Order: sequence, then structure tokens, then C-alpha cells
Amino acid sequence: MASYFASESGTVNGGSGTDIDPWGPQTGPTLNCMERALDGLITQNPTDGDILNLSDASTITLTKNFDTSTYGVPTQTARLTIRGYTTSEGDGGKATIDGAATYGMVNTAVDYVDLIDLTIQNSGSAKSIDMDNFCNVIRCTCDNRVDLDAACTVFGCDITATGSTIALLIENRCVVAYNWLSAGTAEAIYSNNVDTVIYRNIVNMSGAGVAIRLTQRDNSVDHNSILGTSNAGTGILFVTTNRLAHQITNNLIEGVATGINFASPIDNLVLYAGNAFRDNTTDESGKQNVIIDEDNELALGSALYAKSGANTFANRATYFAPADVGNLRAGAWGGLGLDKGAVQSVAAGGGGTTGRQGLHSIESGAV
Repeated sequence: MASYFASESGTVNGGSGTDIDPWGPQTGPTLNCMERALDGLITQNPTDGDILNLSDASTITLTKNFDTSTYGVPTQTARLTIRGYTTSEGDGGKATIDGAATYGMVNTAVDYVDLIDLTIQNSGSAKSIDMDNFCNVIRCTCDNRVDLDAACTVFGCDITATGSTIALLIENRCVVAYNWLSAGTAEAIYSNNVDTVIYRNIVNMSGAGVAIRLTQRDNSVDHNSILGTSNAGTGILFVTTNRLAHQITNNLIEGVATGINFASPIDNLVLYAGNAFRDNTTDESGKQNVIIDEDNELALGSALYAKSGANTFANRATYFAPADVGNLRAGAWGGLGLDKGAVQSVAAGGGGTTGRQGLHSIESGAV
């Protein structure tokens, strides 16, 4: 892939698109550095695609929604990647894109775009991100709704539902994993189609919303941690009338009105196991047609999470570490010695920690 660099602190109407001389913004007409790069400076690589690296030195303010009409059409083999950086490509720097209370990374016709290491803020009534199929959103911070269509992934993001009824909307064959969502009274993860994988996410709720809504069949929802603060709303809600899910396993749900609501008649929820509940008005509602129903711990008497320090994205692995209650630690269904919930506990031993640390195992493989 061809790599280019742009910075809002770069030379106005200048730069060569390299890491030492990034493209700057444009005057007459006014374009930020990203828009300028995509509006004619980058010649699309139709074979391998392109990476546009955006500097974190200064905020990039949008003058329009995300526009690739001049750049070209990304494809499966020639993707377009927009990525933040500090000094070099892939160094973890996080560029800030501001929507000026009007715009977002919104282009509902574009496929094959990757957004990596970006903060997308202040989109007003627009969504933070709204794209079509085969897109990836990785390690991004969004203060408004994110919508993606088929075969997309959302990994390691911090998403807040500000002024929206939904934080994250996904369609069929999507994977949502390792995210931290603050939903308030909104819907946090809204799966609007089939075959989605929702894995190791943390969802905060403060009202009558839904942490995870499943509207279609054949979904897998595993190792998520859900925390409500007002005994309102629903942890996991099923809204479908046919083959609901392959599995719902090892989720932790605390402090909501209904932990899991099997709201509609269903045909064969294959595996419902290892989930744990605490301080919900009702842990389970309408459970039916479950083939395997094992080790679901209802009405545990103590908090499910350590709740140490601040409940923030940065401190999520500490705050949401599983408490030593019930079978939460090393008792996840499946027999691999994993903890329940999104976060794996830290255990002392041998002068250091064991392999379970942070949001997932630091060892290679599943265990």
C-alpha cells in the first residue's frame, strides 16, 4: 500500500505528503489536510490501496462529510486506510477529527475503508461514523453514533451515545470486540441482522436503554460485561421469532431491570451457559427452547466487578476486573480456566503476573 502523511499543522497549500513534509490544509476553497489529500493529491493505487496518515499535532476540522468521490472507489484489494500518527506510521498517535457540530466521517456508499487511531468528535446531529460494507473501525474514540453495514469490524473503541438513541448499529456478519461503550439511556450495541459476533465488550448504562439488542438469528454474544446504575433497562434483549443465537455465554450483567429478556418465541438457542447476574430486578425473563442451559449464576450477593478507580476507558481493565464471587474467576463455561466477563483478572505468581491480564489473555491462544 502507498503511504501518505497530512497534518493540519503542515504548510498551508504545501507539503509533499511525506512524514517529514506532510500535506497541510488548503485555502480557496478551504479544505482540511485530509480533505485536501483526498480531493486530488492522492492518485489512487488500484492494486494495493492507500494509507493516509493524519498527524495528532492539531485538530482537523471537517468542512464536509467524508468524501471519496475525487479519490476513487476503494475495493477489497485496494482499501483506503485513514490512520492517526505522532511521528511515524502506526506509532499509536491518535489524530482528532472535529465535525464542527455539523459533519462526521459519514459516507453511506463507501466500502473497504479502515479508520484506525482516530478521535471523531463534535458531529452535532450527524453520526460520528456512518459507512457501508467491509469497513473496519479500530481504536477510535467517538462521542456520537456509529453505523456500519455488512461484514464490518469494530475493535478496541471508546463510543459514547451523545444525543443519539443508539451508540453502535451493525448489520450482518459483523464482529464487535474489546470496546467500551457508554450508552446512558440509549441502545449500546444494536445488532440489526444475522451472524454477528459480540465479544468482550464493556457497556455502561445509566437508564432505560438496552446494552445489547439482537433483532435477527444466529448471533454469538460472549464474555461481555454490562453495568447499570439505576436498575433500569435491559442487559441483553432478543427481538426475533426464529433461530435466535448460536451461543450466549460468560456474560456479566449487573444493575439493570432485566438481565436477559428472551422477548419473543424462539427456536433453539443452542448454548446458554456461564452467565452471571447481580442486583437486577429480574435476571432472566421468558427463557425458553434452550438446548444447553448450564452454570448461569443468578442473584449473586456481591458486586461482579472490582470497581477500583475511575470508570473510564483508560481504567476499564481495572474497574471491570471480575470480583472474587461465585464462579467468576477461572469459571467460565468451556473448561479453559478463563474468567467470566470481558476482563481477565490479574493473578500474582512467580515474581510477576500469570497469563490472564487486561481484556484478554496475554498468552498466545485462547487460554
